[in-house]
Amino acid sequence: MSSNFSCGDGPTCRKVVTPASYHTYYYQVTRFLEVSIEMTQYGSPQGAWGQQAGYTDTAQYGATATAVQQSFITKVFGWMTLGLLLSGSVAYLLGSSGFYPQGGMFWLVALGTIGLSIGLSAGINKMSAGTATTLFVIYSILMGVFLSVIFVVYQLGTIYAAFFSTAGMFGVMALIGATTKRDLTRFGSFLMMALIGVFIATFVGMFWANSVITFIWLYVGLLVFLGLTVYEVWVIKKSAGYAQSLSAGGQRKMAIVAALSLYLSFINIFVRMLAILGGGGGGRN
Repeated sequence: MSSNFSCGDGPTCRKVVTPASYHTYYYQVTRFLEVSIEMTQYGSPQGAWGQQAGYTDTAQYGATATAVQQSFITKVFGWMTLGLLLSGSVAYLLGSSGFYPQGGMFWLVALGTIGLSIGLSAGINKMSAGTATTLFVIYSILMGVFLSVIFVVYQLGTIYAAFFSTAGMFGVMALIGATTKRDLTRFGSFLMMALIGVFIATFVGMFWANSVITFIWLYVGLLVFLGLTVYEVWVIKKSAGYAQSLSAGGQRKMAIVAALSLYLSFINIFVRMLAILGGGGGGRN
């Protein structure tokens, strides 16, 4: 990453990222971010709850089955929306002021994000609903700190276009997942394998970037996370019966970890749409 040094009257110099290096910095941040959130994707609801619940069939609720599914899906999307609002607000407030994590702060935020994501996904069954809520809120805020650089790299019009494009595609995929009558178990297994490929390409891209790696990360990754959105919503729908059998605290924990999975898919799609739209001249000069 190109940079220079700003030295005051004292003996120390401060490393400064120049405007010309914003895109390089953003590239590095998004690759590292991808590695961390793709690691978390393995803690999605099908891993944390679906297998434990056996995708409890809501048919046992008879005429109220649809209501049970809709109620749980609404809770999940409510938590996901809260996470996106927190991340977006923090990113805008920091990015509009020209701040984004650098140096030691970057690594502090990066390691904190990875630790929280793994802890929340792996330890959800052992923690209280209050702890899960707190970790989810902190995670969303840290992700906002990570994403603050987009307001330095891209024009607001590009960011808005990427967000609404992402919201539209995500909404369509979620609707398919919520309404399909097909069994998507095999589809989910295929997507998990594809996610591993994207993960490897993302990791390699942190150190060695070329057109093939970029294509895999950008376009193959986009298709994978659109597919994951369908699958995850389907799993959430199938797990609604299990959620209904839990206490109020258990239902909230299940909704939070499911929301985290959808949140991560949304962010993955959004980052790629930014790269696609921004590559056509939507970035700042």
